[in-house]
Amino acid sequence: MGSFYTQVLVRGADEHRCAEIMRALRRASYVIPPRNGITVVCDRQSEAQDLEVLDSVAATLSARLHADTTAVLNHDDHWLVFRHFRKGAFAGGLQVGRSPLSLRGSIARLRETVNPRAPSLPLYLALLRPRRFQIRRHADLIAALGAPERSLGVGYNYIASNDVPGFFNRAGILET
Repeated sequence: MGSFYTQVLVRGADEHRCAEIMRALRRASYVIPPRNGITVVCDRQSEAQDLEVLDSVAATLSARLHADTTAVLNHDDHWLVFRHFRKGAFAGGLQVGRSPLSLRGSIARLRETVNPRAPSLPLYLALLRPRRFQIRRHADLIAALGAPERSLGVGYNYIASNDVPGFFNRAGILET
């Protein structure tokens, strides 16, 4: 069985601002401190992998924080899905499976929404290289985009049950 997790990447808002919004919404979450201005929010309800719920969290964070957000979903290591929000509105998405032929969406939009300063070539290579397991692609994308390394392979449920990679460090993570 592969990985199942969701996250929301927030560009330009620190972990305290993100946690404040999640508390105001009365949502259980873990908020991973930023790297290169990218904060990661792992919401408990989104772990059911319902895109409407995940989109709602990402859109709300985008609107309330005046920040670009990207919802991330890894479904059984078969699909890695990204859904972008700007000013609270859906702004496009990208999904990729095992083969580069499965790629749907804009690589440029992913870069623009998550980290416009990220170098393009590693991002394209990460998405166009065949990958049997999407967690490996997610690792490549985290490196290419400069997102927090400890966000690899984790969502709310994995963090709550301490089913996390050996390199995962809880220091500074906020719980709401």
